[in-house]
Amino acid sequence: MSRSPIDILFDRADMRCTICNALAGTCSCWTRCSCGWSYETGKACRNPNCTVSPRVTIECPICGAKKRTLPDPSDPPATARIRLACSKCIRGQTTTIEYFDAEGNEIDG
Repeated sequence: MSRSPIDILFDRADMRCTICNALAGTCSCWTRCSCGWSYETGKACRNPNCTVSPRVTIECPICGAKKRTLPDPSDPPATARIRLACSKCIRGQTTTIEYFDAEGNEIDG
């Protein structure tokens, strides 16, 4: 059975780690998440649909817009939801940030 041209190109490719430049798969710079994506070791999975890695929901108390994102290192531990006015609603005013855990209890930030 003959090999396809794309398979031949992959065999000849010099795939390297984007962090340490070692041959792909020979270093420990990347960790495979159980969702299927790989992420930099020591950091969280960046797959927006990952159900394994923790995510924080940021919601605007004015318009109700929501966004799921990776937690920020400055967020209190166990933060699951953040109430923060979005850039469209804040219009140059100051806003407060409220942190909540998974059960909906407010966390002191």
